[in-house]
Amino acid sequence: MDPLTALLAVLLLLALVYWYGTKDFGSLEKLGVPVIKPYPFIGSILKPWESFCVSDDLQNARKYGRLWGLYEGPWAQLFVADVDMAKHIMIKDFDHFQDRPVLFDFEYGRDQMDMMPADRWKVLRSLLAPALTTSGRLKAMTPTMQQCLDDACRRMEAKLRDSPVIDAQADLFGPLTLDVMAQFSFGMKVPDVADKNSVFVKHASAFGVPTDATPNPLITYILTSFPSLGNRVAGRQLIPAFRYFLEMIRRSIKQRRAEGVHRPDLVGVIMDAIDNKVPTAEYRQLRLTEEILLLQGAEMLMAAYDTVGSALNKSAYFLATEPEAAEEVAQEAQELDELTYESVAQLPKLEAFIKEVLRMAPLLVRHFRVCTRDWEYQGLRVPAGTSVTIPMSVFHMDEQLFPEARQFRPARWLEEDAHRSHQYSWMPFGLGPHACLGARLAMVECKFFLAGFLRRYRFLACDQTKFEYLPGSGLFATTKPIMVKVEKL
Repeated sequence: MDPLTALLAVLLLLALVYWYGTKDFGSLEKLGVPVIKPYPFIGSILKPWESFCVSDDLQNARKYGRLWGLYEGPWAQLFVADVDMAKHIMIKDFDHFQDRPVLFDFEYGRDQMDMMPADRWKVLRSLLAPALTTSGRLKAMTPTMQQCLDDACRRMEAKLRDSPVIDAQADLFGPLTLDVMAQFSFGMKVPDVADKNSVFVKHASAFGVPTDATPNPLITYILTSFPSLGNRVAGRQLIPAFRYFLEMIRRSIKQRRAEGVHRPDLVGVIMDAIDNKVPTAEYRQLRLTEEILLLQGAEMLMAAYDTVGSALNKSAYFLATEPEAAEEVAQEAQELDELTYESVAQLPKLEAFIKEVLRMAPLLVRHFRVCTRDWEYQGLRVPAGTSVTIPMSVFHMDEQLFPEARQFRPARWLEEDAHRSHQYSWMPFGLGPHACLGARLAMVECKFFLAGFLRRYRFLACDQTKFEYLPGSGLFATTKPIMVKVEKL
């Protein structure tokens, strides 16, 4: 190749690379909203490894108002921090925003229900909803939750013999969440949920939020600038875990068929669908195969491991650091004659406590939607294909919506009009038809387990009790374990 041709080839390559790194720039500016200045490849966030999504969203809302745009690498996002507009997007005008962006574009990742286009996820959601939302199915889980609670208490008391201070996630809530969700998602008891070296725990941990490493600036830049590469890296970590859990569900189903056992749990729903739904023309047309149905069981574990575990972990922090509120919910739980599905439902102070935890420190702090049909709202025209981000922390920390928003005040949820006042501004599980399908199950688990622990133990603060957020992540996670002192009653 002669020098001139080589030079032209290099220039063409550089032009193509530059085009890739800037190809969506300008799309947000056309909407007429304030846009945070982007830079090629990097986007609008200059130091993503230092960025904390909650403080970023609050700062941007103060600076730009209720609407702004930014580029995360090449990804253009319209931020909507207006309650009424968010309500239209997620509920009233949902037919214009039926999809979510595909955040996990790799094998198994793209076939999770929440990543699917509307025609596919709606069918799966209607199939799985009864196992996750009906009172009868949730009540049937009570014996399993009680067994998992008792096992967790035995593990914790063994820890307490060595030290009164525990790592709330690693020593208590992580294994507990894995235990109950393994039985719910896979229909089997896993004996080694507390063994960090077990194959099961190692694969489950792949779904967790890494908190023991400082984000590398160069790697963060590369993965932000080239999402396809980021998906490949995520796939290398998660695909083996998905395959492991798919095989677990297959073994569970095979064993049930051999023993002639059928239970009304998630595995039972999947078994019925494999027999009666997969062969139908509708499922074949939508490419809803046996493997995709099995995959949803693995997704339930992935979704619950961090979300439920995080809620319980942060609850331990607030129980330890807010003694007055902790005393009220402990007294309420201790007055129960016994721990049952019905009795736990009658704990308004505990429910208020959990809601306040999820208001102040939800794991997921942004909801994502994709505009699937051109939409107009009060003069704002949003074309199909636009990614919309709803930063819930802006609502959760709004003094107009939640007076004394920076104060941990569970009593706000006991006020007479609390539900009506906050039904569209409190959204840790999302809103509307695309809200978290496991929200009711998550609340039942949190109430049951916290009530069970508060009937036996007291959580106290110590010198090691700290809450430090994890930078460089789109989640409200902690960078160090939450350590609390535990006293047996």
